[in-house]
Amino acid sequence: MVGLGTIARSHLDALQRRGDVSVEAGVDPASGKSLEFDGHARPVYSSISALLERHEVDDVIVATPTPTHVEVCEEILEAKARPRILVEKPLATTLGEVERVLARAEERQQPLDVLYHFRWAPEVLWAVAWWEEHRDDHGPVVDFLSFFSDPYAAMEPGRRWTYVSSWIDSGINALSLLDRLVDLREISTLTQMPGAPSTYEAEIRFASQGHEATGHLMTTWHVTQESRWTRLRLADGLELSLDHVAVLGRALHRGRTIAFQGSDGTVPRRTAHYLNLFREVLSPTYSPQVERHRRLHHLLLDRLAPGGG
Repeated sequence: MVGLGTIARSHLDALQRRGDVSVEAGVDPASGKSLEFDGHARPVYSSISALLERHEVDDVIVATPTPTHVEVCEEILEAKARPRILVEKPLATTLGEVERVLARAEERQQPLDVLYHFRWAPEVLWAVAWWEEHRDDHGPVVDFLSFFSDPYAAMEPGRRWTYVSSWIDSGINALSLLDRLVDLREISTLTQMPGAPSTYEAEIRFASQGHEATGHLMTTWHVTQESRWTRLRLADGLELSLDHVAVLGRALHRGRTIAFQGSDGTVPRRTAHYLNLFREVLSPTYSPQVERHRRLHHLLLDRLAPGGG
């Protein structure tokens, strides 16, 4: 586990709940970092080279701040060992960096995958399964509205830097889950809203069952508390409503809830994402999804000004 901060705790929680994975060691340049897995202390190194010299591992999870993903991945890709790289989303903040890292991994024939945890949210998987079963009854998706916000506007700048911008941090989450429900074609427009810190609105062309339409996505840090939701409207007026904070999915038809999926809260929200994600990624039959990574990062970065903002 490279990077032992907040996001690593969700990874470790999910992996420990599996019972069939061993986390051998951690890497973090900050002094005083510790790592415990399955009730036992694990060694923590200050560098990736020290880790790879001492341990023969199958996978390296990169859970460092977004601006460091490229540097960390490239260091692993230059090492003699060739573990699979599982890097937190997004892989990079420019298309040039994305292509450079993917090309180097392909050249070395070293598996590399990006981890989009919102793609595996329980309410998203429920919506996909429900719609697959009922799509003939309600028709294609004709519109969607997605909103992702975090109260980061007043965050200390040194810490806020790790998230880059609301679009980089949350846009990839929304795009990765929408990609399960519709065929995303392109970002028609991406507008940075004036007067609101790190606030973006995107108009997105998509297709659903051969029907082409436009949806909208907003990300912002100009809020008091986090809020994340997605609503999809189907041809007959049915609405799939997903509350990503409450872990709640509903199908509403003519104002009445006709299907519902909730959570008892026994598994933390983000841990539930990673449990589903690792069930797929750690399967013996899983193959790297390189073209998905290219497609989602092009959607995220094509219309973004140089420098991430």
